[in-house]
Amino acid sequence: MPQSSKIAKNTLIMYVRMFVMLLIGLYTSRVVLNTLGVSNYGIYNVVGGVVGMFSIISSSLSSSISRYVTFEIGHGDLERLKDIFSSSLMAQVAMAVAMFVLMEIVGVWFLNYKMNIPVERLGAANVVMHCSIVSFVLGLLNTPFSAEIIAYEHFGIFAYLTLAESIMKLLVVFLLGISPYDKLETYAFLLLMVTIIIQCFYLLYCRKHFAECRTLKKFNKSLFKEMTGFAGWSFFGNASWTLNSQGVDILINLFFGVTLNAARGIANQVNSIVQGFVSNFMVTMNPQITKSYAQGDYEYLHKLVFSGAKYSFFLMLLFSLPICLETKQILTLWLKTVPDYAVIFVRLTLISTMIFVLGTTLTTAQSSTGKMKKMAIGTSLITFLEFPFVYVCFKLGMSAVSCYVVHIIVYLVLQFVKVHIVKDYIHITYGSFIEAVMLRVVAVVACSLPLPVLVCHLMDESIFRLLVVTLVSALSTAACVFYVGMKESERGYVTLYIKTKFRK
Repeated sequence: MPQSSKIAKNTLIMYVRMFVMLLIGLYTSRVVLNTLGVSNYGIYNVVGGVVGMFSIISSSLSSSISRYVTFEIGHGDLERLKDIFSSSLMAQVAMAVAMFVLMEIVGVWFLNYKMNIPVERLGAANVVMHCSIVSFVLGLLNTPFSAEIIAYEHFGIFAYLTLAESIMKLLVVFLLGISPYDKLETYAFLLLMVTIIIQCFYLLYCRKHFAECRTLKKFNKSLFKEMTGFAGWSFFGNASWTLNSQGVDILINLFFGVTLNAARGIANQVNSIVQGFVSNFMVTMNPQITKSYAQGDYEYLHKLVFSGAKYSFFLMLLFSLPICLETKQILTLWLKTVPDYAVIFVRLTLISTMIFVLGTTLTTAQSSTGKMKKMAIGTSLITFLEFPFVYVCFKLGMSAVSCYVVHIIVYLVLQFVKVHIVKDYIHITYGSFIEAVMLRVVAVVACSLPLPVLVCHLMDESIFRLLVVTLVSALSTAACVFYVGMKESERGYVTLYIKTKFRK
């Protein structure tokens, strides 16, 4: 199968899964928020942020495992692949034990003595903490197995398992409604059970289908040293990202309380749903980027990097534009109870993510080279600025909105820093990236906005306006992507594809 067709097929599988998960996720979030209440929902999100802070330590090695597995599949060296899997699994087990002990000591202490949690809900918050820690540790153990599935591009089973997870979370919602026990504690415990079941399926599938997962070889110290060397430089980037997400969650809790944590949780959930459509596209493309570098096919690599960045942005714009214009009405219809600041948080989160996705293929390409020192140092120097800037803004009495403004500015600068770093490794230029990606996305945004904004301004708020704005936004964005965002060759390919389908 041609690589472009393979990407298209895998993307389609992931999108079918995404649409089903979207429906389940929307319903689940509404019921959970209304069942738990704004305060409990905020507690759940901020406790998750505390646990997430510890991913600074673990996420670097996890990303290293994914890179090495994918790279060796591209090379076709089964014996080295067995060494990588065995060493990475043993390393993750050791990491899991260490993280469990650390989080149970430091994390629980921070929750009980530093967080802004209502006294009467502190016991429930501790239950959430313990369940979140166990779930996090299980995720660490699962990393080598999920890396195998993605690297081999078995996206069908990946879609089935994540879909099954969503269905089980839907069942959790129904059980939550009839449970006689504390709602927050019950929710945390049941989600942990879902995590355990899914992780078991990952393990069983990999052992059945991938030879390197059936037997463990002796721990390879030299290989592990090589992987941790790669991970060491990734640590800085992962640390800054975690600090700017979970760290800011904690700052919001300390300065504004759990209600704004609930608003941020809603914003992150909307963003994760929208970003999921982009992530599915990137998940199917990332292995191809790594493999094309491993095979020395730079022409195809450049095509993937540029088109991946551009179309990731276009997908985000397609979904984000109507949501940003009709945020208040969408949240009201969806949740009924809309936390304060949720509307503005959603809009700014989506804008920041649109900027962020422009650089995802650049990061993947740099990761494929295995040379992460410059990328780690360069990006970290920029992104580490966000957390102290946000702290200063809050300390000066600025609103919680200021954290998003800082985030957008920092990550806009970051994309140009990434181009500067990666260009010498994969042989691209500033001009090629600006021409192929930046100019086209700016032009598409400028052309897409006027018509849906005008419709939104001229019509009174109603369900009918929501439908009209969504339709006009979709048509406006699609037309601008086709005529402005695409190259002539890309338009020709799309036109030919459509004509072929209609002839059938």
